[in-house]
Amino acid sequence: FEDAQREYTRAQDLYERTVLSQTDLQAAEVRYNAAEADKNQAEAELMQARVELEYTQLRAPFDGIVIERSVNPYEVVSNQLEVRPMIRVADTSEMLATFWVTPQAAEGINRGDSVQVTAAGDSINGKVRHVGLHSRREHQQILTSVVVLLPNANQKLSANRPAHINLP
Repeated sequence: FEDAQREYTRAQDLYERTVLSQTDLQAAEVRYNAAEADKNQAEAELMQARVELEYTQLRAPFDGIVIERSVNPYEVVSNQLEVRPMIRVADTSEMLATFWVTPQAAEGINRGDSVQVTAAGDSINGKVRHVGLHSRREHQQILTSVVVLLPNANQKLSANRPAHINLP
């Protein structure tokens, strides 16, 4: 495009000095316009390619970890007939810890209570989210669940790791 632009400018200058014919000036103008059209088309294709490249990237609206992937890298995905998730992402800014306690110990715990939890070598203040939603039998004893919501700002906590609760 720049070459065609220089050539057209040069042709205009030569035409004004009556060294170049009007036909040659028009031919330079046609080449310049064609080069400009090619440049505009290339810019439009570049913008389209950038948009399509954005469509190839998956981004979660939060920091987290991928917990399930149902497609492989470079696999073509067409969700026109069947809608299925491509990946599942877990938000790790907060974690739930489930503890199993005796029903007698669970009686003193209420939803919203603050409790101390020791996990990943740190003492963390958590809030009781649920008490007694589930129960299980272990060693001839019935245990009930206590679910605690723990902040995970430092990203030290992870799933299926041991933790200890300090009951009030």
